[in-house]
Amino acid sequence: MITFSENVDLQNLIGVQLGNAAIPTRTKIFLIDVINHSPVKEIPTVWVRQLGKLLQDGNPEICLLVLGLIESRSIQALNDQLKLIVNNPNTPANFRLKALSAQLHFDSKISDPEFQMVLQYLDKQNESPVRQLAANVLVSAKLNNTQLLQLVKEQIAQTDVFLLPTLVGSFEECSNAAVGTALIAALQSSPNRLENLSEEDLQRLFSEYPQALKTSAEPLMARLREQNATRLLKLQEIESQLGRGDVGQGRILFLGKSICSSCHAIGDQGGDFGPDLSNIGEIRSRHNILEAILYPGASFAREHETSKITTKTTNYTGIIKEQVNEAIIIQTAPGQHVRVQRDEITGIEPQSTSMMPPGLDKLLTPEELSDLIAYLVSLPDGMGYMGKGGKH
Repeated sequence: MITFSENVDLQNLIGVQLGNAAIPTRTKIFLIDVINHSPVKEIPTVWVRQLGKLLQDGNPEICLLVLGLIESRSIQALNDQLKLIVNNPNTPANFRLKALSAQLHFDSKISDPEFQMVLQYLDKQNESPVRQLAANVLVSAKLNNTQLLQLVKEQIAQTDVFLLPTLVGSFEECSNAAVGTALIAALQSSPNRLENLSEEDLQRLFSEYPQALKTSAEPLMARLREQNATRLLKLQEIESQLGRGDVGQGRILFLGKSICSSCHAIGDQGGDFGPDLSNIGEIRSRHNILEAILYPGASFAREHETSKITTKTTNYTGIIKEQVNEAIIIQTAPGQHVRVQRDEITGIEPQSTSMMPPGLDKLLTPEELSDLIAYLVSLPDGMGYMGKGGKH
């Protein structure tokens, strides 16, 4: 169907089916996927009209898919509806943030009320996936200096370490000395939290700042190099603290608190942003699994290497999921795909950093980390394990 989706009659049929209340949800999901992968450059009006209606039909699964489609295909005609979702405080957090993420494709600037909303979703009272999504929104936005200074003051010095690398990315391409000075001070105030930043991260971060400010950042760089040199010792120390773990509790953690399932699938549960982990226990040792959790950049699955696509107007960093004659589809975050036309691309560069946020171990107690690793090591045999007390 994708191959023939440029045919006007088929486009009209798809539009009619999307608007048919009797059509099952799974069929509409299939049709949305057809639209997302269609070779058409401009989304037909008949599709736009029905997609707008689907945003209002109350089906959360369909709504999230449509929001992703709007972002992927840059359907600016639905921007007003995105604004309604973003500005409605009664809408669930993930809907508001995904709508704002899509909206940023048409205007990378973020209003102050929108910025304050995102900061609220970074608060520790929210679940980890919501906080990660909020951080990704800020990285996608072009924040002004006032917003960056507030982000430094309220988040950089005290946010959880698993969010720090993402939030720090918001300061790339900034050259304001006041912002840079505040950022360095915030990072220096809690040097033990630097372990989740790479030397390359900081070099890229300060590349646009005046030389004097780069010089003042050198103590940070030195501290980071020192911490990286002791990485193996830390890995061994944490490994020695882990128990055998409970496979059943590990499964619960995988699907919940650890946020692993936001990106990784096991069997038919979880996301497709990161590698499928259904057989991870057969190909990775307990030591290697722990290292991947602590230091995601230590190794990559080849098909999940990070790339940066530069266009005439913006940059996209993520995992290239598909390449067709006229476009490249890059996934920039869980559930967020962007279709980039080849004639707009000015460069594609591999990146040495992983899209998996470091510091996820900080979300878990040693006992919970033991349980999670026990579950992963048990795979695929432990895939459906539900009970407690399943020592591995």
